[in-house]
Amino acid sequence: MTASFRVCVCTPTTGHPTMGFAHSLAQLCLYYSHYPVYPECAEQGIKILPPVSSSSVPTNREEMVVDALKSDMTHLAFIDDDMGFAPDILHILARKRVPLVGCNYSMKIKQVREFVSLALNGEDRIITYEHSSGLEPATYIGFGFALIAREVFEKLPRPWFPYVWVSEAQRWTTEDNPFCRAATKAGYTVYVDHDASKRVYHTGFYDYDWQEAVAYGKRTEKPPVGD
Repeated sequence: MTASFRVCVCTPTTGHPTMGFAHSLAQLCLYYSHYPVYPECAEQGIKILPPVSSSSVPTNREEMVVDALKSDMTHLAFIDDDMGFAPDILHILARKRVPLVGCNYSMKIKQVREFVSLALNGEDRIITYEHSSGLEPATYIGFGFALIAREVFEKLPRPWFPYVWVSEAQRWTTEDNPFCRAATKAGYTVYVDHDASKRVYHTGFYDYDWQEAVAYGKRTEKPPVGD
């Protein structure tokens, strides 16, 4: 059983955090200070690491993880500075008790509104519906809000967050994709938490939540074949 839970919160900002993010993080810290992550948790702590700000998100992530590993943290939480979230979301993720888990949220593209997580077949997006609950294995998840155990970083070689060129698509991957694939190769299962996914959204001039992404998926579904 888990005796302690100590998390480092890492936000690899480009220097423009939203007010929704700041308010959500403050509320999360208050909630965290009042409620145990696990019923049997004898000790828990939270550390907000000083943000590493540059135009290179992979570099920011690398440097923050190196800094986090110098502490006695048991977990690292990636939270992007354009995310809004409920105060209990970290507890929801932690209580799934898996090494690598994150939220499924809508991409910050108003014209598209697809979910960010990719299914195990490597082609379809995972959709968080009203009835969706629990964990679902994924090829990769976004790091807008993700909880990763210390052991994962200690097992994987650096660099943890490289961009990779995909010849077929003629484009670069995001840095979360290679990390998830490396973790899978090392024996970890990458999970989407549907319960936590309903407690998070992209912020900005418009809130990109899971319900909007579901609605987009219904609009773009192919019509049934036959009668």
